[in-house]
Amino acid sequence: MLNAVHPLWQAIEFGMKKVPDHVLGLVGYVDARNALARAHSFEQLALFRRHLAPSIRIASPVIRALCQTDLNLSSALNWMQPPVARPKPKPWWPAPPLDGGRAGPDEHPRAFRLRHRTLGVIERWPTDPRGRLGIRLRSGCLDAEVSIGASVLWTAGPIAHLLLADSVPATVAAAMPGRSVEALVSHPLLAGGYEMTAVEQLDHGWTEITFSTGTVGCQVSVVHGQLTAQLDTGGEQLPLDLK
Repeated sequence: MLNAVHPLWQAIEFGMKKVPDHVLGLVGYVDARNALARAHSFEQLALFRRHLAPSIRIASPVIRALCQTDLNLSSALNWMQPPVARPKPKPWWPAPPLDGGRAGPDEHPRAFRLRHRTLGVIERWPTDPRGRLGIRLRSGCLDAEVSIGASVLWTAGPIAHLLLADSVPATVAAAMPGRSVEALVSHPLLAGGYEMTAVEQLDHGWTEITFSTGTVGCQVSVVHGQLTAQLDTGGEQLPLDLK
């Protein structure tokens, strides 16, 4: 049966143009090759999702809070793609922070992309008026990186970091460890009674707040080829050893 979608097939079907036989053969070859490539891509994605679902065990509670506002976790996970072999980054490319390294609001967007290109999803770019939003999978835990106004919040398993776009007096910073992060910053994403472990003054008037969040359970399954995620709403689980 002729493929009426292809312009050349349409031309033949309606007698609008005489197409040489060698062109017909080339078009048929290209159509067959594209069909095989699509089938391979679908099979690869299906296999990737079957392996991805059981590998996601826990998530940062920040992701649970995001799901109550502007994140559809199931939809985001379905945008994850199988890792592909990539050329080694050039020496002048900005390296992404490792495992909770600093993510500055003034960094190049490429660094944000590099952090989420493997087992990650970018919901919003740093240039978005609403601020950045990305999630990524590491060691079975879903982590988040999100803007809070001019500040940036990112998680690494049971630990979270807030790069605060303001300075904190040294005497106040020294008294903060052991207290709730809400003693310094009030925001729905931080409303969990999370205990600060460090408050560090940085250059250019910035402050990095490190606090413990624990983790919550996360069950992911494949239903009709699509990933479906559900986060526990009960108490937090024991922190995951990420070493």
